[in-house]
Amino acid sequence: KSLEMSSQGIPSVVSPTMENRLVSSITGNPVASKPKDWQKHLKPLLTDRDYYLERSAAVQESVRHLTYENYVDGWMEAWSAAWDTRRSVDRTKHFLVR
Repeated sequence: KSLEMSSQGIPSVVSPTMENRLVSSITGNPVASKPKDWQKHLKPLLTDRDYYLERSAAVQESVRHLTYENYVDGWMEAWSAAWDTRRSVDRTKHFLVR
């Protein structure tokens, strides 16, 4: 979720899962494990508009290279190859005839 939110320019505070820590290392979104950490990191996002907008631009830019739009050609090639492979398989060999 953190990666998806960042791609839309939504800064967040994340729990300390392995995945969140990895994304946080790219986005700079803070990791919070204790209630006081959550409060410390959420308060400026909720009360300081300039800070929110600054973080919004920063997180979106930090993951721009990871968005689907950058990989459309690769996905099209992969799905086209899968489709071609599926169409070329002789399915009659896979049915038992008694």
